Amino acid sequence: THDYNVRLTWQATPRNKIAFYYQWNKFCQCTYGIGKSYIAYNMPEASSRSERFTRLPQFFWTSPVSSRLLFEASVSSGRLLTIRKFQPETVAPRISETTTGYAFRAPTSMFQDVPTTYDPRASVSYVTGTHAFKFGFDGRIGNDLVTNFMWGDQQFNTLNFRPTSVTYFATPYTWDTKGRQIGVYAEDKWSLDRWTLNLGLRYDRYKQFVPAQHLIATQFVPRERDLPGSQLFNWQDLSPRIGAAP
Repeated sequence: THDYNVRLTWQATPRNKIAFYYQWNKFCQCTYGIGKSYIAYNMPEASSRSERFTRLPQFFWTSPVSSRLLFEASVSSGRLLTIRKFQPETVAPRISETTTGYAFRAPTSMFQDVPTTYDPRASVSYVTGTHAFKFGFDGRIGNDLVTNFMWGDQQFNTLNFRPTSVTYFATPYTWDTKGRQIGVYAEDKWSLDRWTLNLGLRYDRYKQFVPAQHLIATQFVPRERDLPGSQLFNWQDLSPRIGAAP
């Protein structure tokens, strides 16, 4: 495992402060799935080399305009790249032997997964003698791109090392999924005589969808294919909040 991070702060003006944070991480499960697994007992060449890379930059801005007015904003972008590779010893399609449960020659499948998220947020706070107002929003833009591939696009099952079945695959293929989330809110802490009222209202919207996909021609499916996009869900919610304390 390798991990590096840096944190910087800059007081641009007496009323504007900017901060930056960056983290990078590399993690390798270099013999992932070797030995006993939930589907077979994998020989060394039937394991995989699983590498993960994490990248997280973040920016923050704070501006106290006056003793009563404060602006804040930030944005971050997270990315986790997972690459599952074949071992150097992998030379032929996978074989699973039924009598022993051993699997050799190649792992089940390899993939590259690239999920990314972008998280902006901003708020403004205003404080008077009896009120503490805050207005703001936060959001998330998420994308996940996954590519699958198989050694030779074939897998064999054997009984006493004699072939009994073969499965063919149409790799490589890629699928893309996306998500969008936004929340907008307003709140107030109101001091009224001997009571303190907490009032708030928040609107949220969250949706996930699959854009149109294009599949290239492969060894066993020698034609290109286009699949239409679809929306998985689109949720909206309005949440009021009322509270009081003496």
